[in-house]
Amino acid sequence: MPILYFSLRRNDNNFSIRNAENPDLIIFTDIGSSYDLTNLKPRAIILDHHKSKKLFKKNVLEINSMNFSIEELSGSGITYLFVKELNKYNIFLSYLAITGAIGDIRPMVGLNYLILNDAQKVGVISLSKSLNSFGSTTRPLYKSIYLNKILPTINSESSSIQFLSDIGINVKRDNCWRTLSDLSDEEMKKLISAIIAKRIENGFRNHSDVFSVKMLINGINMNINEFSTILNAFGRLGKYYDGIKFSLHPDRKVAMKIYDNYRKLIGKYMRWAKSNIELKKFTLIDAEDHINPNFIGTICSMLIKSENINTIVGLANDGDMIKISARSTKFDMNSIVKKIIKKIGGEAGGHSNAAGATIQIEKKDDFIRELKKIIGN
Repeated sequence: MPILYFSLRRNDNNFSIRNAENPDLIIFTDIGSSYDLTNLKPRAIILDHHKSKKLFKKNVLEINSMNFSIEELSGSGITYLFVKELNKYNIFLSYLAITGAIGDIRPMVGLNYLILNDAQKVGVISLSKSLNSFGSTTRPLYKSIYLNKILPTINSESSSIQFLSDIGINVKRDNCWRTLSDLSDEEMKKLISAIIAKRIENGFRNHSDVFSVKMLINGINMNINEFSTILNAFGRLGKYYDGIKFSLHPDRKVAMKIYDNYRKLIGKYMRWAKSNIELKKFTLIDAEDHINPNFIGTICSMLIKSENINTIVGLANDGDMIKISARSTKFDMNSIVKKIIKKIGGEAGGHSNAAGATIQIEKKDDFIRELKKIIGN
């Protein structure tokens, strides 16, 4: 495993990154516990939440939430608590810890709840009741209403536009599609009242699924779920340093540009997968060079949610290596993938319902053969 140490220097909005070949200290964030670090020479700190292999010597200090049975924390949470101890001013980074927890589907309980309190206390996150609708700042309003299935009578984008028009809400302003976040307080009240009235007409008695507690990142005025998606997009697109800059200085125009590129690629890869793969209970995607290896995990996650699949394993070429992503609602994919990797060689890690691995390209047939032995065809 190549080890790089980077120091990030900040001067107003300008950043410089220095690669130190012989660092005195390496800090692994959200990674490290799953790797063999017995040959690592410098001192190191591991901040992680994955099951530890304990393959390191006395020069390595591991701080891992799994070792303390703190299951709610993500890697970002562990890292935040660590840097907050180094400098109390880092409490202003609490929004990044919560963003990581949301992206990792961690509940807002225990230490996450305390971190959320930190974020509210210093004003970097605010909570409010809102429509249960993803895309409040990134999707056109009519798409948010339609795609989130708030009303059974809205079964197409055109019917969503018609509904909004009927209740007197303009879907465009200055020739641009409006989002949920663009609505005034009066328009939001009108929209909610109309949705509830329509649901009552259609026999609904419980309307709790219409609402959710929205966590808003102040300054950029963006729902934290969408902020998490956009940060993920930076990584998937290989724009790692731009992602660091954006996370510390969020900019809406930058966010929308990245999100648009990300969405187009997701659409392209999903169309390829659905056209070339037979989707069944256990689905194997051998994408070769058709899907960027950074996206294979995202495609697997989206397919298992949208199709009648309980287990999906995706493979994508990454130079002379293959990146593997496994998702399942039935099997412990972390144990299965690690068992195979132990036999054929490579690196593996993850969680029971979502695991990943990297193998040499010539080991592909071996991996598929061992996988089918365990799971079946």
